[in-house]
Amino acid sequence: MRTIIDVVKAVSGLIEAEFGMPPTTKDIREGYPRPCFYVEPYQMRCGTAGDMRDDIFGIRIFYFSKRAETGFLDLLEKQTVLRDQLDGPVPISEDFYLYPEDLDFELKREDMALITSFTVENVQLPEDTDPSEYMENLEINMREDE
Repeated sequence: MRTIIDVVKAVSGLIEAEFGMPPTTKDIREGYPRPCFYVEPYQMRCGTAGDMRDDIFGIRIFYFSKRAETGFLDLLEKQTVLRDQLDGPVPISEDFYLYPEDLDFELKREDMALITSFTVENVQLPEDTDPSEYMENLEINMREDE
């Protein structure tokens, strides 16, 4: 079963691989060295669709640039790379990918911060479900339609 924890780990891994710096694990209010990334889940809606679990997660990525004359250019460069990386599937495991939706960027020049937010819909069978049962139903229904 994939959870919000797996999504945060995958996004953190993508940031570390792409930018060479792991997101800070300190709370933003505790202070942080610049430049740095911070990943935060901000919304979780859990539901069901038939027998499937249907969870929607909101994720925010904060990037804090150095406070310098080139800081705003740095924000724009990070935005371009994040846009490219989050445009396609983000691997969570060998056989499971997330597809970010509603990608949004907010530039805060006064704080030299870039805030990237997106949602992920995660639809999956509960752990105790045998997927072969669904295949059997599909085969039986296909035969009845013929």
